[in-house]
Amino acid sequence: MSGSAGLILGSYAAAPALDGWNPEAEAAFLHAAARLPGVSGLEVPFYPTGQLHKYDGDWFLEQVRQLPDHLTFVVTTVPDTMSRQDGSADFGLASLTSAGRQAAVARAAAASEAVRALTAALGRRAVLAVHLFSAPRPVLHGVPAGAAGRWLPRWSSWRGSAGTVHGRCWSIVTRQYMTKLRSRAS
Repeated sequence: MSGSAGLILGSYAAAPALDGWNPEAEAAFLHAAARLPGVSGLEVPFYPTGQLHKYDGDWFLEQVRQLPDHLTFVVTTVPDTMSRQDGSADFGLASLTSAGRQAAVARAAAASEAVRALTAALGRRAVLAVHLFSAPRPVLHGVPAGAAGRWLPRWSSWRGSAGTVHGRCWSIVTRQYMTKLRSRAS
């Protein structure tokens, strides 16, 4: 992902926290990633715990205070969304059920609170974007017209310090999706 002044690095997918909690190794990795040439920001995950770090949200907020001031952040809801889908086939902004969409809207509100906490910790508008993952499931008839986007006006009032919202994959076209997977695998 590219920001206006450099690259946004999705470093959390390679962070030491994937293999267990080691605060020293995690801090070294975070600080090194933030200082890579051309990097203007980091993509950080919103987790099912309601925090921006897999193990310790307060620790993470303390660490980002020590990062270079020019750094921006993109908050991604993918880890939270995937975890929620494991527990409920109906969960998602693009769910076919009202309950599934409402649950996803509630999680978007929780992500908004995490954005506010990050902004408060840094004392500046540092969140460039929030990546909201719509989480559709393969179905025969897609999402009811307008269902996936009904929450957008609400998000606009919540987002506060986040400047941009990225939605993606509002419905699955199974045959097209499988073709893309096959072409990437070969």
